[in-house]
Amino acid sequence: DKPFPILPQTPPSIPPSSPHSFFFGLIWREFRYRALALGLLSVAGMGLMGLEPLLLRDLVNTLQAKPVNGHTAMSLFYLVVGVWFLSMACNRLSDWVELHTSPALRMRAQEALYAWLDGHSPTFFQSHMTGNLAQKVKQVGTAVLSLLDIIFDHFVRLLVAVVMAAVVLSEVPAHFFWSFMVWLVLFLWVSWWFAKRVLPLSKAFGEAASHSTGILSDITSHMDAVRANARQDFERE
Repeated sequence: DKPFPILPQTPPSIPPSSPHSFFFGLIWREFRYRALALGLLSVAGMGLMGLEPLLLRDLVNTLQAKPVNGHTAMSLFYLVVGVWFLSMACNRLSDWVELHTSPALRMRAQEALYAWLDGHSPTFFQSHMTGNLAQKVKQVGTAVLSLLDIIFDHFVRLLVAVVMAAVVLSEVPAHFFWSFMVWLVLFLWVSWWFAKRVLPLSKAFGEAASHSTGILSDITSHMDAVRANARQDFERE
């Protein structure tokens, strides 16, 4: 008889220094073109949405003028409708790309973490509950999807809105522009202050959720093992 082949043991990979480096590293290696498409579509969608009020203002001013220039009014009307459709198309295309990226991104993140866990020795698994580790692998998949949505559906759009607001306010009296800049600095400082204090609480919440769910998972699996290998009536008594 031929002996069974010995599979080479893959050493555990070095974990990233932070969750953000893990996320951006994974995006750059395998999803950079999709991420670029999401970024461009978000910028285009938000930019077109910001252009709509300016076109509507010009349309209203044209209609209020005496006499009304019908050709200019109709041109502005069609332009408003076209910009609205283009903005909606960019937003829907962004949703389409995200829906086709999220499952693969979640799977690759979970596979990367599982590969890191799989390279550990049995001693590591004796001191860490299986249910706890499985819950953390699951949470990694959920976390990368949340980061994807936060970056491309919130942060990029907010950045475009801030730039557009600064451009518009640069044409009005200076005190409006500088008031906006002061508000922006205060807003960023308060957001950073809250994020710095919420991040440890979020990490503690994730650890607690993994621990409690892991305990329930291990208890259930151990109960099944006991019932499969022992006298059920005796154990129930």
